[in-house]
Amino acid sequence: MKKYNNLLTSTTLIPLWAKAIESVSEKPILIDKNAYPMLKSLGYDLDYYDKNKQNPSQVGCCLRAKWIDDETLSFIDNNSPCQVIQLGAGIDDRFRRLGMPKGVKYWYDLDLEEVAEMRREVIPEVERNEIISMNMFDTTWMKRLKGNDLPTLIIIEGVMMYLQEDLIRDLFINISTHLGDAVVLFDSVPAMAVGNAKYHDSVKKYNKKIEYTWGLKRALDVEKLSHHVVLLKSILMSDLPQANKFNFFLRIFYKIPYFHNNANQLLIKINIKGDKE
Repeated sequence: MKKYNNLLTSTTLIPLWAKAIESVSEKPILIDKNAYPMLKSLGYDLDYYDKNKQNPSQVGCCLRAKWIDDETLSFIDNNSPCQVIQLGAGIDDRFRRLGMPKGVKYWYDLDLEEVAEMRREVIPEVERNEIISMNMFDTTWMKRLKGNDLPTLIIIEGVMMYLQEDLIRDLFINISTHLGDAVVLFDSVPAMAVGNAKYHDSVKKYNKKIEYTWGLKRALDVEKLSHHVVLLKSILMSDLPQANKFNFFLRIFYKIPYFHNNANQLLIKINIKGDKE
């Protein structure tokens, strides 16, 4: 896997490592039986990161993934048959982790060519699951998948904080124009974290060139991006049921009202209303 070293030492490996650690922990937030085998196949082990020093990252990744997993299953249950599209899918194995739900007619994992190539080596394509090598801002995939004429869920996990606001706005508008109605699940760092990735326990260590460029002060602010966007649901990460797995310091930190409201990661569900081309 030497040809993927640049990817694996950036942020690509963090969520996979986090889920591998969690899957063998006591009272796991989630279980991903494929996470550790994939980590091993990439040439790494559970000690690649220090789980004690990087507790916020490890727990946060799993809380985020579990919330998205649950919301995804709820969408599938209420909108079967449907299609699910993961943008910036990386090496997340959500389709198999959720048991390849029968209510999903098509599941697409989209990422840049180099990431998609690595993904194919560790996550085999199975029936109803296709890997698309493409930039998420390319409207080609939107126009193609609109032809499926199915209820659509889009997942954008661990990606938005690295994008510029104008790109996010354009993405949402293009989805509305070229794909149509869609429900979107994504996470956002707090606005005060923008420009401060150097304080993140994992990012600062493994890729000093990466910076947070977008975040939300409050969930409702997402509606300011476009009139096509309607906020459906949001929750602060520290309010999730299993957030007690954060270390003692962070649990106390989030009990302080200012930091609870302003230094918390947001998990967000929106509707993008379809527009005519």
